[in-house]
Amino acid sequence: MLYNFFSGSVIHKLFIEKQQELEPTKRVVELKRLSDTRWSCQHSTLWAIKRALPAISATLADVSDQSNAHRATEAKSLIGLIDGQFVLHVTMLESIFSLTKTLSDHLQATDLELASATDLVYSVVDTLNEKRNVETWNAIWECASDQCASVGIEMQRPQPRRKAQPRHLQGFVVNSQTGSRERLETSDDYRNHCFFPVIDRLTYLRNRSGDARTSNLGLLAISSRRTKELDVNAVIDCFAANHNNRRIVLL
Repeated sequence: MLYNFFSGSVIHKLFIEKQQELEPTKRVVELKRLSDTRWSCQHSTLWAIKRALPAISATLADVSDQSNAHRATEAKSLIGLIDGQFVLHVTMLESIFSLTKTLSDHLQATDLELASATDLVYSVVDTLNEKRNVETWNAIWECASDQCASVGIEMQRPQPRRKAQPRHLQGFVVNSQTGSRERLETSDDYRNHCFFPVIDRLTYLRNRSGDARTSNLGLLAISSRRTKELDVNAVIDCFAANHNNRRIVLL
């Protein structure tokens, strides 16, 4: 949504001008289209938003006051979405994906050996596990707070007003929430319900490939030159002849 809005010629020109006005000594940043699959693209997208957040906010503020009703409405909608929670998530994910980007870039190298790739994966997983601590989270929280302060955004949302109990539930004892979800308000809430689960989900990738499978694949990576000389079709034909099945399942 943010990329599509700023990719328009009029908005893009204003966005570039705002960057040059606010930070004349720094290189102009272009927003990136978000990718669902490539970690390197995800990091580039997050880094660009984090780096250009002051210019993004200034551009949206200007456009929201323009006479073009359609663009002004879109700008106001985006302003409402860029709150403290948005900035915190961008800061958090940019910090995490900065590690996985390095891994992604190396894994795409044509001359990468499997043994080196395995070592690199385990190294990144270990680094992610090391980041799963209060000190790292506090640094992320402080960075997000500074980002919010630079663009005039409240880091923490105000306490919501207490909602009245629905009339049809009056007179009953309600033991659980009805039609609502838990609100994240404090630093500890975001750490326990956002930061730690993301780290845990990424490090779970270690369990996706057991030692037996890694060892089998490692045998093929001992000599990449000899592996490349193999006739894959001949191997599959031999397997099919012995097992009456051309489908090979790697366990």
